[in-house]
Amino acid sequence: MGNEWSAHSLYELADYVNGRATKPSELVADGIPVIKIAELHRGISDRTNRIPVKSVRDRHWVRNGDLLFAWSGSVGVHVYRGPDAALNQHIFRVVARDTIDQRFLRYLLSAQMDTFQAFVENKKTTMGHVTVRDLKATSVRVPPLPEQRAIAHILGTLDDKIELNRRMNQTLEEMARALFRSWFVDFDPVRAKATLRQHDLHANEQEAIAASNSQDSEWTVERVRAYLDALDPQIVDLFPDRLVDSELGKIPEGWEVKALGDMADISSGKRPARRVSVADGEMQIPLWGGNGPMGFVAEALVDFPIMLTGRVGTLGSVFRITAPCWPSDNTLIMRANSTELFNFLFLHMSTIDFDSLNRGSTQPLLTQGDLKVQRAITPTGDVLDRFSELTADLFDKIDRGRRQSQSLRLIRDCLLPWLLSGETQVRSIG
Repeated sequence: MGNEWSAHSLYELADYVNGRATKPSELVADGIPVIKIAELHRGISDRTNRIPVKSVRDRHWVRNGDLLFAWSGSVGVHVYRGPDAALNQHIFRVVARDTIDQRFLRYLLSAQMDTFQAFVENKKTTMGHVTVRDLKATSVRVPPLPEQRAIAHILGTLDDKIELNRRMNQTLEEMARALFRSWFVDFDPVRAKATLRQHDLHANEQEAIAASNSQDSEWTVERVRAYLDALDPQIVDLFPDRLVDSELGKIPEGWEVKALGDMADISSGKRPARRVSVADGEMQIPLWGGNGPMGFVAEALVDFPIMLTGRVGTLGSVFRITAPCWPSDNTLIMRANSTELFNFLFLHMSTIDFDSLNRGSTQPLLTQGDLKVQRAITPTGDVLDRFSELTADLFDKIDRGRRQSQSLRLIRDCLLPWLLSGETQVRSIG
């Protein structure tokens, strides 16, 4: 059935455009984002570097939907989802040649991940990589263009649903983050009640407004009334009406500053004896690295909810994992001391300045000890319980979406080698 398929090197099938070398002297506060390998896993964030638009050559722009191949360190194939940005070095933007379908090329590259990983592990350098020479040495078989499109359509249908789940989960998580910021970073309920208390201490409305404005210019009496009217009175009652001094600045009265090590068990992951890049047979447990999923193993190292962040290589990404998994040896694992603390600590982790904790010289390094002593403003138990209740439904929906996406990935990864084998003429399907 595959006699119409032809052999080519991967390098023949596309143009591989490397990103730019971004210099520290170019960085600005308000510019376009620079897409490094970290952004391919965690998305654009406050930690993303930015440079002026005028610094980017035409060939170094990356746009939504572009096919990217991270060829150094954390090797992987990605479809970029985000605003126009500058592509950093160590990432190829891959553009298919005229006889190759762009979406098919994505799956063809993905099917070579074990080969790419072997190239990386064979390099005698600090950080292995896939070279142009490796791409030229990798031979693949390619069907005619109509069959390429048929294969891409089958696999793409699964990926479209995975992407839809990702966007929905992103929205749900943003809702949880907004509530976390309001309660535990900006202290909105406390500031509102503090303004109302100041109002009650004064004889007339004008004095009250002046007093509240002098205390917190954002919380006028008018805004307080609108804000508190929109809140459940039982929630309002949980919060104090004043801020007091602490080692981290002003915090709500009755709240505490605690070390992460007092609220969670923090340990390191381990290197698995064997792993594969694509799930197959017994190898279906996700292997997690500091940048996210990096393969599959046969058994789980942990089967309880954890938070995971990078220990060495890439710092700053934080993942919330509720399914059995194997955290690799380049990660740190956090297991919350209680169910109520789990979502709270996960959202708190995004407020940590991981760059300031870097102890590495040749590559970034975060130690268990440094993470354990990080301080967090911790609410009273009743506030924490209510926050856990309010966010539980959001995160339950996120978990269901992730489980569905994981099942879809397993189906896709099982179909991938069969569809690329040429044993069946895919044009006849459907």
